[in-house]
Amino acid sequence: MPLYRINLLREQQIYKPNVFIIIPISLVFVSILVLFMQYILLDKINYQQERNKYLQQEIKKFKDILREYKDLETKKHLLIKNINLLKLIEKNRVQIIHLFEELINLVPDGVFFSRLTQNANKIYLEGVTESEKNLFILIKNFKQSKFLTNPKIYSIEMKQDKLKSNVSHFKLELTQASQ
Repeated sequence: MPLYRINLLREQQIYKPNVFIIIPISLVFVSILVLFMQYILLDKINYQQERNKYLQQEIKKFKDILREYKDLETKKHLLIKNINLLKLIEKNRVQIIHLFEELINLVPDGVFFSRLTQNANKIYLEGVTESEKNLFILIKNFKQSKFLTNPKIYSIEMKQDKLKSNVSHFKLELTQASQ
């Protein structure tokens, strides 16, 4: 049986890819692919930067709103404090009137006050009396009072006034009862 020999070398040369053409084409294709990927990535980066910028602007707006809210809260607390102070002043206004009415009713003739100071519910009185008897009547009246209580005498000094008569200078403390 005869074997036929076929020469495929010539055929192989015809179909053999040309390396000088394939390499540049593949390099061009890869470079186009790289440029396309770079464009896509840059576009995504720019998009994300725009979103970040927008979020930063919104955060700044929110911080401004939050700062305004805190300012309004402090103003609100200050107004509430002032309202409460005005209510207290309104309440104490009646007490001051009542204090002077009570002093007028309790002070006997011959007793004169030269100084009256008040610190919270403590009242400090300084004055002059013609006789110690009037001072003791004053203390007795304060002890019987429901509004002015706990009289405490700090000092009693006998002095001569300008008219050469003996007078007693006194200092006392009272506690004002709340109504």
